[in-house]
Amino acid sequence: MGVGGVLVQPVPPGYTDPHNWTGPDPVPTWAPSDGGLLAAVCDPYLVRDTQLLTAGSVYMVRVDVTKQITVTNICFNVSTVGAGASTGSFAGLYTGGLTPALIAQTADIGTQLVTAAVFIAAPLTTPQVIGAGQYYIGIVENLATTQVTLSKTAAVGPMVNLGQTSLRGALGGTALSALPAAPTLVAAGLQALWVGLS
Repeated sequence: MGVGGVLVQPVPPGYTDPHNWTGPDPVPTWAPSDGGLLAAVCDPYLVRDTQLLTAGSVYMVRVDVTKQITVTNICFNVSTVGAGASTGSFAGLYTGGLTPALIAQTADIGTQLVTAAVFIAAPLTTPQVIGAGQYYIGIVENLATTQVTLSKTAAVGPMVNLGQTSLRGALGGTALSALPAAPTLVAAGLQALWVGLS
């Protein structure tokens, strides 16, 4: 039905005032399982930008997990492939908070970073059972010729961590060829890479 040529959506039963709505959400929200994931930073539909990585920098991105899961893969999207042999390229799963600790990591992912601009599910060397909570995904890469470009949600500024008890995005080190066991997070290196767990 329309009013003045404008499509009008039917009002859900019980809806009288948007400020006092007590019924179910009239607009379904995205869940990681919609894309075959266990957890993710956000709906991949919101991925609108890219980030050329700097060799040796450890990009840390927080992922919120809502229930116990078994993590087999760290997922990300290659927007533009890199080039050259890898001298240390890994993705890892870390505990959350301001003092993260490495739980598990992949083998070297250099081949995946130079093969094709596609969604990557990089397997952990050992699957991990983790409970509900906040975790970090760390990514470091070192390619001989050209560094990889990954998808990210958007350009971010200082407000991304406003009011947070743990940083949503940060750098966890520079000039490294491996993931650090206990990185020091630097908020000045705010990142919004899209990552997920499967």
